[in-house]
Amino acid sequence: MGTPSFAAANPVANPYLANVLDKMQNGKEMRRLAVERQALLTSLKATGLAQPATILNFNPVALALDGGIGFKVPSILDESVLDDNRFFYKFEGREYKASVLTIREPRTFLQIKDVKVEDEIASGIYEVKACKQIEIAHCFFVAYTLGTLGSAVGMGGVVAFEGDRRQIMREKTKRIEVRVPTYIRLENRTREYITETKDFDEIVGASLKLQKRYANFQTQEAQSYWDKEDQRGNITPVHRIWHQYEMDMGWRQVAAPWVTLTTESAVTCPGCGEPKKRVEAFACWKCARVYDPFSAYMAKEIPASHPSMERLEEKDWPVVQKEEARRKALRAGI
Repeated sequence: MGTPSFAAANPVANPYLANVLDKMQNGKEMRRLAVERQALLTSLKATGLAQPATILNFNPVALALDGGIGFKVPSILDESVLDDNRFFYKFEGREYKASVLTIREPRTFLQIKDVKVEDEIASGIYEVKACKQIEIAHCFFVAYTLGTLGSAVGMGGVVAFEGDRRQIMREKTKRIEVRVPTYIRLENRTREYITETKDFDEIVGASLKLQKRYANFQTQEAQSYWDKEDQRGNITPVHRIWHQYEMDMGWRQVAAPWVTLTTESAVTCPGCGEPKKRVEAFACWKCARVYDPFSAYMAKEIPASHPSMERLEEKDWPVVQKEEARRKALRAGI
């Protein structure tokens, strides 16, 4: 930690700070803001504009927003999440799970509305504003779906609606509609947040399809880095998390060599020790040694006369002989 400045340690040397401290000490400004905050919350609740809002996070990463919102939605991998804060959903033959966050109160904050000068010292005059629950939920949805967070653009896997999880509890045959947040622009260029009714299954399905595309993109991007040895350092834990999620969901059956944190545990060439660059590769890119002669032959990547076939296991030869006879018969008929 740095050493406090003289002005900070001695309010008299900092007139602005002295003015602020004086307000805090006499308590008048703090009491005014506290009363104003309570009045605003009471008004919002009385008019029905402060309804709870819920966010479902189907992703293997936590959701968080910069700024003063202060909410975080845990990932589905977070073991500290209680069962009451989890939601399970079946889609296209697979079971998905989500972490549930319900925002029950508006988030209040101070906004400067004017500046006044007393004894040649300027100080701010603040008023209390509120960010309603549906506004916060909408921010999460937009950030991870439409894209305001850079690498999180188009992630999907995020569903937001007004109310709590009771809104999505149902009998097996019952259709559910939820009120999702949106907004309209007013003449003064501010936003008025409202809700619109949508089918729950439709919005979840669209979100999960987007998530699958995003997971595939993360894997493809990491693979492109892996294919260029000088760029392998660009592969991040986020790439690995999403690739593992693809494996867990059954979207991929073969793990990429870069999914592990170190290359020592990746597939390496027995001949030269070089890590395998592509999961589908049949031969080492550096020394051309065939990894699995039987698989390479059956995939028609090498002929039966290839030197690496000498490493074939005894149990595989009958299969190769039968396949070779079939291929010769096909060639003879050309």
